[in-house]
Amino acid sequence: VGVTYTKERWLYSPVKNNLETAAQKDAKGLHPSSMASAEFDQYKVNGDLLRDAGIHVPEAQSERDASGMYLIPKIQLMPAFGCTRAEIKSRIKANSGSVISASSSLILDGDITIDHLELDGALFVRVAPGCKVHIEHLVVCNKGLRFMQLGPTAPPKLQSRGYALEKLEMREMLFDKPGSYKIREAVERVRVVFIGASYPNFKAPEGGCDNATRLEAMDWVTLVGVVDPNTAATQAMLAKLKASTPEKYMQCKVYSTVKLMLETLPKAEWPHAAIIGLPPKKHGGTRTDADLELILGMAGIS
Repeated sequence: VGVTYTKERWLYSPVKNNLETAAQKDAKGLHPSSMASAEFDQYKVNGDLLRDAGIHVPEAQSERDASGMYLIPKIQLMPAFGCTRAEIKSRIKANSGSVISASSSLILDGDITIDHLELDGALFVRVAPGCKVHIEHLVVCNKGLRFMQLGPTAPPKLQSRGYALEKLEMREMLFDKPGSYKIREAVERVRVVFIGASYPNFKAPEGGCDNATRLEAMDWVTLVGVVDPNTAATQAMLAKLKASTPEKYMQCKVYSTVKLMLETLPKAEWPHAAIIGLPPKKHGGTRTDADLELILGMAGIS
């Protein structure tokens, strides 16, 4: 006789309470045991599996959606994609910068392997038996799916659920002819490093414009690092940015000097560009303490 112990919600998430009872239980800090909570638990388990495999998947957010549950990526991993942790892990290239935003929806069904995926919206990849799909590089950004409140004329099957799914925009990739397929879309992103962890690269306490906010809005930019000698304060600042905007800062690392960054990173991962936010006396010269542009130029960094 053997015994296996695991988290309760990985095995058991009942659907037995109506909306009113579920809300009362939730208010008391108990599991609602409703349709919404069962869906949430399934999404969370699948998110945990992808996170363990090396994809950045955010934890549940503090805000709630129309279902009454906390906002979380809606992820469905069909049996044909993988049933065990090891099987799912074998399909994902770890630490390759793959990221799924908190408001995204993802369905993976079939023989699919993933090197790099960036998802901010909704994506459905279905692969028929006899097909193999290898996602080398894919960036998907669309309006996605969302839960919506029901109106008074909603059919009974939705009223018992308490909310409906609204399809705003979804990328569907369906492969039904036997064969092997490779997906490589979108231009490789520009890797950018910040030189200096204070204003004008990042917001000053009194506010004002900053470089980071502008770059966050550019979907073709990947922020890969911050160079600043005060590494402790920079790490603390970066931790807050990763918590608030993980899809933008998840790949960012802290370095005390540019030389250390170049020595640490493989040449293939060096930044393409640097944003310098330092006082004039700290750069623009030929002295060893002000030759920043020379070092960057010699490394081919704009």
